[in-house]
Amino acid sequence: MVHSLQYLFCFIFLILCSSCEKIIDFDEEESKPVLTISGFVSDVDLSYLDIGSSVSILSSDNPQFISNATATLFRDGEDLGDFELTNAELGKYIFPFVLDEVGEYEVQISSGNFKEISSITSIPSKLQGVEAEVLEVNSSGDFEVRLRFIDNPSSDDFYHMFVGFSSDGGSNFLSTWFGSNSEYLISEEFGFSFEGELNYFYDRAIFSDQLFPNNEVVIDFETSIPDGETAYIQLVKSSEEYYSYFKSIYAYQGSGGPFSQPVQLFDNVTDGLGVFAGYSYELIEIEQ
Repeated sequence: MVHSLQYLFCFIFLILCSSCEKIIDFDEEESKPVLTISGFVSDVDLSYLDIGSSVSILSSDNPQFISNATATLFRDGEDLGDFELTNAELGKYIFPFVLDEVGEYEVQISSGNFKEISSITSIPSKLQGVEAEVLEVNSSGDFEVRLRFIDNPSSDDFYHMFVGFSSDGGSNFLSTWFGSNSEYLISEEFGFSFEGELNYFYDRAIFSDQLFPNNEVVIDFETSIPDGETAYIQLVKSSEEYYSYFKSIYAYQGSGGPFSQPVQLFDNVTDGLGVFAGYSYELIEIEQ
């Protein structure tokens, strides 16, 4: 028994040592504040940016929002114009019109003495063949629903699926839980496992077309909708950056155990920090 405990402690010690991060010399130049963004472009919503600045590890200051930035949007190299400041206190910027084309988008941002930053993403092609139908209403009042859509086999596509309800035609969409045993929604990347019972999602299901055997996708799920509300599915087709960003958030939220590795959130900003991603979606009413 004593030897077993010694082996156990040695094993734990080796794991802890192997998970330690390498200590490097401090570089003051690398600690200078840079511009940070959280931004999304879409062909169904107004595109927006939240712009701020990082804080040096030597500083006790709080991160600052930026209200004097110039943020220019490009599509396939064409200058589309600048984002407009809508909330100076929170550093929020909105593009003045809804984008109407898929393609590659780049944002370039400058402000005062900060180094200019940039980031590139894309708005994916429109969803095709999306429809939903109620298969059954069980004794407890839960709905069994089937979602169908067509995936483009010639491209790598990424999806987010929400289920929710609204009383005003979808303008105010409130997401709710749903349960499914669809193999398309089961991914080790997000910690879901399939053991014969429903897997429950309380925010969104995130998946890619790498799980699809063909281009026609069928997903069955169960959900509960309050009386008097209309049920909807929001199916999002996103850029890889959008998918990778939320994938890293899931990994970050699931970290924190004694043997867990540090998790770095996805970042696709050149000379700055943050995320810039694209998406499109359809809101599908579930006919009850």
